[in-house]
Amino acid sequence: MDQSLRIARIIHLALFSGPAMATAVFYFLRQQEALSGQEPIESQPLLVYVAIAVALLAPVVSHFVATQLGRTAAARVSGDLSMTEVQVAGLYQTVKIVQWAIIEGGALLQAVIYFLSGEMTLLALAGLLLAFLAISGPSLADLQKRLEISDSRLRQIQAASQ
Repeated sequence: MDQSLRIARIIHLALFSGPAMATAVFYFLRQQEALSGQEPIESQPLLVYVAIAVALLAPVVSHFVATQLGRTAAARVSGDLSMTEVQVAGLYQTVKIVQWAIIEGGALLQAVIYFLSGEMTLLALAGLLLAFLAISGPSLADLQKRLEISDSRLRQIQAASQ
């Protein structure tokens, strides 16, 4: 099963890298602007408040959506005894991609609004969302938990795939 999770790990790294690099670039561009003595862009308080709300809601929404999708996928796995390891990993991968995309969107929004406003709180929130994204990587234990697969059922799936 570990081999089947390799693609999910690559996708996770890609979804993490985008907002992480954007945040770093926006931070350094903001620092260059400050060093050059340019007049900063006037802050848009409404954008800052919206970004903060998104940052606070993104982990909650991602958890809720992943839980609901996981239940749907778990019903498919328990109902189809002929599922292969690749099919199960594909269901898990779909659940995780949706979860990661919600967090990635929140982190990227924080970075963009930080760049526009210079509000350091948003940079910190982007960092927190990126940390959450980093620790929510794929694992066999998470697959079993999300798809409600027992150890015996996992062995049955692995045996059917060989």
